[in-house]
Amino acid sequence: MALLDAWHDGATVAGSSAGAMVLTDPMVDPRGGAFTLGLGLIEQLAVIPHAATWSHEKVDRTLALAPGGVPVARIEERTALLRDPDGRWRVAGVGAATIFVDHQQAGLEALPS
Repeated sequence: MALLDAWHDGATVAGSSAGAMVLTDPMVDPRGGAFTLGLGLIEQLAVIPHAATWSHEKVDRTLALAPGGVPVARIEERTALLRDPDGRWRVAGVGAATIFVDHQQAGLEALPS
């Protein structure tokens, strides 16, 4: 609750790896790529961290199971997906973040503001 309260009071919250996954709702379950409940600080977004370590089959399963219209962000190592205070998204770091909606590649504009 303290994290959620701080977020609602305007605190900056960051997560990496599983910490990034749990901030969203729905949350990707890293064990098999299906979905479960996350904290919901960012709703209508799911995150796949360490993208290169996931098999093509596991990523495909996650994209197929994603709720309709919910963006799934596939984020590479040493890469961050950042939301600025104005709600715009950007990618920082050495890799890429690829966004999928309804199993199709989309751009950052598909992410919730």
